[in-house]
Amino acid sequence: MAVFDSRKWSVLSRLKVHLLRYRGRIAAGFICVLLTNLFLLAAPRVTGYAVDSLKESITRDKLAYYALAVIGLALCEGLFRFSMRRLIIGVSRDIEYELRNDLFQLLERLSPSFYQTNKTGDLMSRATNDLSNVRMLLGPGIMYTANTIVVTV
Repeated sequence: MAVFDSRKWSVLSRLKVHLLRYRGRIAAGFICVLLTNLFLLAAPRVTGYAVDSLKESITRDKLAYYALAVIGLALCEGLFRFSMRRLIIGVSRDIEYELRNDLFQLLERLSPSFYQTNKTGDLMSRATNDLSNVRMLLGPGIMYTANTIVVTV
């Protein structure tokens, strides 16, 4: 069994047309991935500064400043995480909708003999499960892969 199967990649390359249509939203989603991780990784640093300042004489105001900074970072991280999910998963749902419409238009053009030779259950499975799997690849699959790459780097 070959690791690189060109047939599988040619099928995936058909999605490129749909992905390019939403490149602005996808780019904004990737920027949100970067900002989410920036704020996520900044909070422990601020907490470390707060702990280090406990060795010295620390005022209540300075401690409140660190607490507010951590809360602010958490809020910003949450905002960008929501935006990341909204953008990238939203694009995957829009592409799924387009693919479903394309499939429906194709099924409308097929001859009656096609439906006599193919099982309705198989066609319904492709119209539901397979397109949902494509959405999962395009949405959470890409988002979590990008997130893992950013955190690792």
